[in-house]
Amino acid sequence: MSLSSRVRAMFLVRDAKGRFGTGDAAGGARALDQARVLLDDGARDDDPAWAWWVSHQEIDGHLGYALWATGRQREAVPHLRGALESAGSARVGYRSISTARLLDCLIHEGAWREAEELAVRLHDTAGKTASARTRNLLSASVRRGLPTSPPRAGHALEHLGHIVNSDPLSLD
Repeated sequence: MSLSSRVRAMFLVRDAKGRFGTGDAAGGARALDQARVLLDDGARDDDPAWAWWVSHQEIDGHLGYALWATGRQREAVPHLRGALESAGSARVGYRSISTARLLDCLIHEGAWREAEELAVRLHDTAGKTASARTRNLLSASVRRGLPTSPPRAGHALEHLGHIVNSDPLSLD
């Protein structure tokens, strides 16, 4: 039995993560490009229901992560933005980590207006985020951005910092 394009794409995403993790950025990028091509074929009747989450946004998130993790923030930004697009794709819970990584990239690049806008958008959802990884990354990004941010961005970041550093289970 041959695997559907979506399942093959899923394995290529996993392969890419392994390659990026071992320092083979070129091989990881090639694997993600191959996965993207497979998804361009569209959904098929033989796609298993459990593979619903394999999407172009998923691939963008993994590539954005790999670029972010290797210090290539400027290159990561468009891919992390792509991971957050919802046009025709299922919304998955781990999109919050891509949002946090995007904020970190914007702060790193000094894109203060965009960082401020994203921080303000996060004010409503950050306190409800259960992911410790996401909360920790947002907290670290805020700490990194506050010393050099202009006043408006700094205010938005400071408020975000209060939100993510509060106890998510408190009743206040």
